[in-house]
Amino acid sequence: MKLTCKYSSTITNGKPSKPVQVQIGFCRQNDTLQMHVASKMKKEKICVSSTNVKKIHDKFKGKGKATIEFKNPTYTIMIAEANVGELEKALRLIKLVSRGGNTNSIDAELSSALPSLKQKDLKLKESITDISEYPKKEGFSASLIDLSINTYKLKSVDPRWFILKHLTRLDLSHNKLGTMDDFDWKKFNKISKLTSLTELVLANNGFTELPWEFIHSIPKGLECLSLNDNKLEWLPDEICDLKNLRVFSAVNNPLDDLPEDFFYNCERLLCVNVSGTNIKSHPAVLRQFRMQFFSSNAVGKDFVSQPPRPKRTIGTLFALASAKIYDYRDVYFWLPFNVRFRMRRELFRCDECYLLFPIESKKGVMLQPIRPTIFSTEVYAPQGSPMQINLINSTCRKCWNKISGIY
Repeated sequence: MKLTCKYSSTITNGKPSKPVQVQIGFCRQNDTLQMHVASKMKKEKICVSSTNVKKIHDKFKGKGKATIEFKNPTYTIMIAEANVGELEKALRLIKLVSRGGNTNSIDAELSSALPSLKQKDLKLKESITDISEYPKKEGFSASLIDLSINTYKLKSVDPRWFILKHLTRLDLSHNKLGTMDDFDWKKFNKISKLTSLTELVLANNGFTELPWEFIHSIPKGLECLSLNDNKLEWLPDEICDLKNLRVFSAVNNPLDDLPEDFFYNCERLLCVNVSGTNIKSHPAVLRQFRMQFFSSNAVGKDFVSQPPRPKRTIGTLFALASAKIYDYRDVYFWLPFNVRFRMRRELFRCDECYLLFPIESKKGVMLQPIRPTIFSTEVYAPQGSPMQINLINSTCRKCWNKISGIY
């Protein structure tokens, strides 16, 4: 049997432990039933017998929930997010044992309703480094939490990845996914089904671009994103919607810049590594961060040239409308990509009031060298460079007037 569920336990009058993903299996030992609980951190055995089971709460078994109380030791386990059918089978077996069912009945129930638990069913982590090891017919264990596929030969995605609803880490580095066509990218959009995903590694795949639809499909709970050693020259603005990002790395990519709203939206960033890129400066909002790690070629580099000042002095109606629409993301995503791309190019975000304005109203573009240790505990820069970084400070006309003391 395999019963995949969320599991927590508690002693009498104690606080329940944090729910963790587990596999629960059963086997008979002499006249008792042993319940094996395997998680990523540990494994435990619980004796199930007529003298040990105190009470079974199965009122919400139709929702995949149940609570079982034991007498010796005084112990309570709570099960949630379980498959309803498998949970009913498990509860039926426990009730049979608690009522003093005979050995033959228990064996029959185990062999028919609850097949023996295989080692594969308990697997929580799987790493594949050779294409010959890749599962074909047997598939992946439904209990997987961590899946790494680093074969240097993988050229397309496998839809079976996206039914692993408990997956928290997906490592697809060192493959050839950069050769995927539009059809494969559409399959990759199903990554949105991995609602528990917190870490995604796409390093060393030869990507030249990441479609905005794919970035938009990434679960919003993602905390770590690695795009190292690719050929990315730009990143879509949709990456700014990953507001729970804590770790971002894009080492060794020909990036000229990050999306302008990246540091504005992703306020939880703790580690950023963009060394080995063509980025020469960062936005002034970086001053507000207190990171643990920061690495960039922009540290200690002289800023080559200021952004070109626009010739027009009055924003177009298109730019004015874009400024109002852009932050209403639900409406924004209904628009065609080429329109959205054009909209963002017409706008800039003020570093003082954080509102969007037509680029024609940008004022006070200036360089502001500061020590990077102000916003990060640990800083890495090109060897021999002075520890300074250039920040671009951009303000709207209204904020510029306030700063200048005009009113």
